[in-house]
Amino acid sequence: AALGEEEWKKALEKLIKETPDYGASDDQGMGEAVGYYSRIKGYTVYNNCICQTTDEGPTRLANFVAIPRTEIMRDDGEEISVEYEIDGFTREGHKYPRCRLKMTEYQNRQMLWLQKYWGLGATVLPGNTTLAKVHYAISEVGYLSAQRRTEYTHTGWRKIHGKWAFLYEGGAIGADDVEVKLEHGLQRYCLDGGKDIKARAGAEATWQLRNVMARHVFIPLLGMIFLAPQREFLLKGGATPDVGLYLRGGTGAGKTVSSALALSHFGDFRYNLPLPGSFHDSAKSSIVKAYHLKDMPFLIDDFHPSNDKDRRNMESMAQWMLRAISGMGRSTLSADQTLKSVRSPRCLAIMTGEDLPEVGSSGVARMYIVNLRAANHATGFAGDVPKTEELTIMQEKARNGYLQASMRGYIKWLAAQADQLPDMLEEDYNRLRRHAMTHNPGQHDRMPGALAHIMLGYSSMLRYLRDMDVITTEQMSSEIKDGWQVLLDAGKQQAAEMAEDKPTRRFMDTLTELVGSGQLSMIGKDKQPNHGQNVCGYKDNEYYYFMPEKAYLEVAKFCLQQGSSFALGRRQLYKQLKEEGLLTPAADGNPAKVITIQGRSKRLLWIPRHLIDGADLSRDEQTGMQIVEETPPF
Repeated sequence: AALGEEEWKKALEKLIKETPDYGASDDQGMGEAVGYYSRIKGYTVYNNCICQTTDEGPTRLANFVAIPRTEIMRDDGEEISVEYEIDGFTREGHKYPRCRLKMTEYQNRQMLWLQKYWGLGATVLPGNTTLAKVHYAISEVGYLSAQRRTEYTHTGWRKIHGKWAFLYEGGAIGADDVEVKLEHGLQRYCLDGGKDIKARAGAEATWQLRNVMARHVFIPLLGMIFLAPQREFLLKGGATPDVGLYLRGGTGAGKTVSSALALSHFGDFRYNLPLPGSFHDSAKSSIVKAYHLKDMPFLIDDFHPSNDKDRRNMESMAQWMLRAISGMGRSTLSADQTLKSVRSPRCLAIMTGEDLPEVGSSGVARMYIVNLRAANHATGFAGDVPKTEELTIMQEKARNGYLQASMRGYIKWLAAQADQLPDMLEEDYNRLRRHAMTHNPGQHDRMPGALAHIMLGYSSMLRYLRDMDVITTEQMSSEIKDGWQVLLDAGKQQAAEMAEDKPTRRFMDTLTELVGSGQLSMIGKDKQPNHGQNVCGYKDNEYYYFMPEKAYLEVAKFCLQQGSSFALGRRQLYKQLKEEGLLTPAADGNPAKVITIQGRSKRLLWIPRHLIDGADLSRDEQTGMQIVEETPPF
């Protein structure tokens, strides 16, 4: 009346527009709430609020009502955590959005989750014990109302109701009504694609992959893909895979295309979409992903640092991942100083990069390296992963689920023999490892195991294809023989590369360069240094006598200037130099030997001059051992 007819209509319209639409009240939900709370002694629902019953009548404790709907047991294969799904209602009877709480959130004494999920409208009245009473009432109602269910948060093999099942995002092979919910960006590990495609048609698509990439790429890549679902049974047999596959090649070589195509056996992994992992991720997030990806291949893409900081971070991540895959994860302490369980990777790692990370000889030994070459139009070379129409067709088949159909068939094939697999795979692995040792002597101790695991996966794939009538027994035998030759040749090449990166080799090569270029000066035993000379030791006609601390620090500094690091400690380095006969130790075994210089005794490294002035450090092709061939001095 005070505003007048026109003004009050405008004011009313404005208020209507500004007022949130809560919808109609949920009479059914509120009726259910009244029923549950009335069964809790001393509590009730009155005027759509949680109340405590007293002699004077209902006393309001909160201005809302909450009903727990689900108690979720989240099982990651080693630990179980609990979460709750809770419905809520306003004092007007309208429904709040369903919220999902971790146990720690729900148990918070201040009930901070109320404002987090339902805003300021959901409040508990003041009082010393009011919060505790409301929490108690909601928990008691939950005991009556909440359904209990299990939600798996990892992939791979689990025994469910006494039977083996293979878990993936959304479901499982070998079990019905199994709920799997992956996090951390791993939701694309889903094997539901191409459900109408027969397993044999999928297996044929797997075999056709050999037509779109070179054999030295196809064999180890598919070997790792088909090895991954065997990991659980290899673990039980004591032969857990501890090798990472590394695809190295320049831009356009096809390392991401080929690895994404192979990974499509486990989901939709188109190379132009974000891949599961990247060297740009933190090491911690990658380890978490690798833990939840049980019995799966984990693709970490694009080692391509743009600056020194990037390189350090990426190399740290690569080192951490390789050590963790080998069972060398770092333990940590919780807030109460108790030892936390180590969440080691349960996957197989496939990595790609334009360059190899500086992870030391032990880190390189944990990798099987595949070198990919890009197309060269000048020579007519099409590349190891040529961009052809056949590649496009294979990518389309992968997108339509053919490779997933192949993997589903393979997993069922493994499940049928699951009880025998631990013993069978252990026996096969040991046999293959002996073969690798016999035909490739002198290699790093880890290499025969790496070759055996990759060959185990590749030969299992071939047996599966044989049983699916995609190839014959004769083809399978021929492919196993050829596959061995490809892997052994690559193993020899990698052993040669590792010899180049061996710490003792790097140390000697760097000393040779520093002395030869004059950056380090070696003076006669009876000479005094000139002004400005960077003296690192002394010399005579037979030996260089290096100052141990000075020589090590100069080499380490030079490596840092070149963008790398010298990871081996001084004592261990000199011990290895002694063991390899590259210096003359003292009678007591000390790498540094006493010599008299200008009337004073000094303990120095005695290194024969021919190793610095004219050394050809190489490796024997038959034994793989390092040899020293003398050449005339400069």
